[in-house]
Amino acid sequence: MSMNRLQTIMIFLFVQYNLYGQTFIVKSMDNGKIVDKVFPDEFRKGGLNLTDDFPDFEYYDINGDNINLSDLKDKLLVINYWFVGCVGCKQEEPYLKKLTDIFKDNSEISFMSFCNSQPEKARRYIEKSGHFGYKVIPFKSKKIISDKFKVKTYPTHMIVKNGKIVETFTFPLTTDDELNWYVERIRKEL
Repeated sequence: MSMNRLQTIMIFLFVQYNLYGQTFIVKSMDNGKIVDKVFPDEFRKGGLNLTDDFPDFEYYDINGDNINLSDLKDKLLVINYWFVGCVGCKQEEPYLKKLTDIFKDNSEISFMSFCNSQPEKARRYIEKSGHFGYKVIPFKSKKIISDKFKVKTYPTHMIVKNGKIVETFTFPLTTDDELNWYVERIRKEL
């Protein structure tokens, strides 16, 4: 096993969460040393930046429904980027379901997931594993997500309001504290 692979595994094994106000201190591996990183500030890396315009899009979800940004201009968009086989993505699914359940009666929010997997693979995965509450938009080409949305690491989350990115972070939501932080972050934008 390579040292980089071992370090990646160690990051997931040694992640420690400590509630500190509305931020979390996360133990992470950096150049072979365990260091403290502040969530979400130090997890806002890669991808589009805060205040950037969210790219216009028109795609089809796994049910064949057409979804485009112009139809959603009056909604708060909560977006998740993932792919079939992503361990962190799978781990956060119960929390994403809880998140969508909390806001299920709010018509001002649209939950969308951009899946970096072939449409049929994404469809089979959802049928087997169950739906986590987001509209699933699969992509045939991995370059679309990396080129258009600048996402290179999964899972990545974004909140878009009035066509602008108001939140972005790359980290799986896997604790109640993180979920509560995200719920409050979404409510702040409503």
